[in-house]
Amino acid sequence: MEQAQKDRKQLQEHVDRLGDGLVKTHMLKALAELDAILAKEATEDPLVVRIRSRGLVVKQGKDALGLIVHLLLQDAGFVSGTATTERDALYVPSDWDKNATEGIYIFNYQFQLRRSTRPFVLKALYIGNTLAVHITDENDKVTSIELNAPAYIRDLTATNANAADVVQNMAALRQQWTSFVESFLPKDDALGDVPPMRRPEPGYPRMPSVGRGDIMPDFGMGGHRDPGMLVGPNHPLFGGPPAFQGSVPGARFDPYGPVGPRPMHPFPNQPSGRAPRQPFGGPDPDHLRMPGDRDPNVDHMFF
Repeated sequence: MEQAQKDRKQLQEHVDRLGDGLVKTHMLKALAELDAILAKEATEDPLVVRIRSRGLVVKQGKDALGLIVHLLLQDAGFVSGTATTERDALYVPSDWDKNATEGIYIFNYQFQLRRSTRPFVLKALYIGNTLAVHITDENDKVTSIELNAPAYIRDLTATNANAADVVQNMAALRQQWTSFVESFLPKDDALGDVPPMRRPEPGYPRMPSVGRGDIMPDFGMGGHRDPGMLVGPNHPLFGGPPAFQGSVPGARFDPYGPVGPRPMHPFPNQPSGRAPRQPFGGPDPDHLRMPGDRDPNVDHMFF
């Protein structure tokens, strides 16, 4: 702001020496517009005031934007330097501009959460008059923004100037930068203050019930849709239709005989030479060996 006032005064002197006419009229109008802009910026941004009082000098005007974004990130709570660095101390590494001739600026930060500290790295690179800023966290996640340097720096070619004298439009820069920082600003876990032993157990997906129909058949009475030991495309587990109740493919159940009142004569007379017929019928086919030449020691009733 101080340099702008000096430049305005010199310009006024040149205009005063002009003869009356169209040129002088337009120059006076331009000076009036400049006065309005300077009056608007008379109340300097607090960060600019601190930069001026600290006497932070940049070798080139464009370096000021790299310095400003570094200081704005500190204002957001990112600590650069040692853990004891005060937040309003405007910590600037001594070699922060070692690659400035190539348009490169690199800063390291720590962000303190309730129970942990997260590291971040700021890397900025000039591409023409655009400063591309990249923020990388500990998981190598990168968040980027591009800043139009002429919009925020009065003279990109100025040399050995106080950064506060070459920066402009700080309100607009703050607004753009704040929105950018909010996109990667770390946030504490909602359970950060809850002791681990008191945190609720995480929910786990329920294991599907398969085969329950084999051990708890419903005897054809209905009441459940578990098809038992057969799991295939039509199993309810996969959204298929319910399996039929009763025998396979439902739970296996071997009939043991007729259900009902016992006959009056359970052992009717049989022709001589034949064994009497049992009251509950002959053996179930499942109890017999499978036809063909098979190993008799293998139980085929489940095949």
